[in-house]
Amino acid sequence: MKRIKYLICILAVALLTVIPALAAEGEEIFVSTEAKGCVALSQEGDLTGLQTSGQNCLSAVASSEEETLYQTIYQGLCNQQSTITVSMTIQVADSNQVNAELNEFQSRVIELYQAVINDNPRLFYATEGYRIQSEGRGTTAAFVMTAIITPGYRGHFSEEQIRRFNQTVDALVCEAQKVQTDLEKALFIHDYLATHVSYNRETATGQDALSQNVYTAYGALIEGDAVCQGYALAYQLLLRELGIDCITVTSGINQMNHMWNLVRMDGYWYHVDVTWDDPVPNLEGRCDHSYFMLSDETISDETHNHYGWDTTAPECTSTKYETSWIFNDTELPIYWWDNKIYYAIRTNGRYTIYATEEMNEEGSLYATSEMSFVNQNNYIVNSAVWTDGALCYVDQNKNLKMLSLQDKSESVLGTISNFTAMDSVEKDENGKPYYPAIYDGIGLRYDETTKSVHAISANRAEELGTFVILNYPPQWGQDIPCTTTLVGARWMDDSTLQIGVVYVSSEAKPTLWAATYHNGRMTGVNQVDTSELTNGLNILELRVPSGKSFDTRLFLLSKNSCIPVGNMVTVP
Repeated sequence: MKRIKYLICILAVALLTVIPALAAEGEEIFVSTEAKGCVALSQEGDLTGLQTSGQNCLSAVASSEEETLYQTIYQGLCNQQSTITVSMTIQVADSNQVNAELNEFQSRVIELYQAVINDNPRLFYATEGYRIQSEGRGTTAAFVMTAIITPGYRGHFSEEQIRRFNQTVDALVCEAQKVQTDLEKALFIHDYLATHVSYNRETATGQDALSQNVYTAYGALIEGDAVCQGYALAYQLLLRELGIDCITVTSGINQMNHMWNLVRMDGYWYHVDVTWDDPVPNLEGRCDHSYFMLSDETISDETHNHYGWDTTAPECTSTKYETSWIFNDTELPIYWWDNKIYYAIRTNGRYTIYATEEMNEEGSLYATSEMSFVNQNNYIVNSAVWTDGALCYVDQNKNLKMLSLQDKSESVLGTISNFTAMDSVEKDENGKPYYPAIYDGIGLRYDETTKSVHAISANRAEELGTFVILNYPPQWGQDIPCTTTLVGARWMDDSTLQIGVVYVSSEAKPTLWAATYHNGRMTGVNQVDTSELTNGLNILELRVPSGKSFDTRLFLLSKNSCIPVGNMVTVP
């Protein structure tokens, strides 16, 4: 199902120096050989590489000496060295063995080189091409074999791009660590990839992908554009960084032509296929859970239709997460907010939100949305997206609605008036639209940086509008006063205050202080930065060390004195 490129490896040509058939005991022996070719790499589109396994990424290592070789190759590739030198000292019975020993050593180094890249998706800039020069010298008692590898690199990746990739990985790992259990971490990363990566449009519609990056974790995490290898390698990398065993598993070109993951949880292995939980054509915001934590038996049934994967892969026998798995019916990511877990299920055209405190407990009904939008074919294909304590969705009148989890109120962010379901531009082999209009819908993507929701059509991948989220109580923005004033404050979490300040630029900038009290006595004072205030309503944040446990009052004072310029606010 998934299109993949084929790699035709160059046959290695070995050139050996001639040595005497027999050498006197203690006499110096010398032999050399070299080869060039290519190894089978998942990030180059190949599905025939070694099975990767183990949290420590040492799937191909058979001894401590080989572990040293592995780590040397890994560090060399991390540093993008032009050559990487590895060596090993052995004993040989006589000089007749040296040719065979050197050839075997060189072959093993090539296998380790392949394993290192396949095991470590951070090495996305390494290619399958290599050259290796090997030599052996010494005596039968101490025969030293040395191999010099010349790796292949994609030269267009800059240090800044690699740094950005590593920073993105580290940031995602940090976010995932905020949830409680390994299962939640695996689910968090699954949902992140499904909602932030799109299956490559060219590949999905039977064309050649425009970028080789679609096979890599870089394509998934930085460009948001990947095929199955990119999804699986990104998932493997992130889970391993979280200390969770995760491997890739493949079904070859004559089978499914596909790659996905196996994850070990509480001593059992499970199938996870993020790619097949991400709809095609891409509908922003959608995230299924039909391929999350499945057994061998279930993923190979008529509904899930996976087959032909590596026989070397661990068996997946547990069905623990298939029985009473409360998230299987949701088409949206799971949302962690305010110490609870939320999920939404669309029933009879409405989003019903449930809340729970534990993953293994079914949630209780929390809130229900208005009717969702359906296209003119009466086909429900619109999506929804979680945003800072709210669910945004498109209602039946094409209004973008925001349902607050804090007070369950609904507000309108705007109207998507320019959407009409259309055929995709791409055509199939019969000249018909690859995606008929019936599958077109309104996807939603949330931009955390700009606090805005983007509406995007599925079939045309065109933006329909951008809507800024009102991430503060609406009353703060009503009846804006004509003088610098505190308009309100609220706790964002147990220790973070959100503060609304109206500033009139014709007046001097004020200072803002937060005083904490305990049993009527002041216990501390914190100053809020007001240097960047602009004319109109400003939303500020302050972290209060004592948090909600103490009473907090806000004072807006003139710049150089203690004269109040706005009302004092007691934070509820």
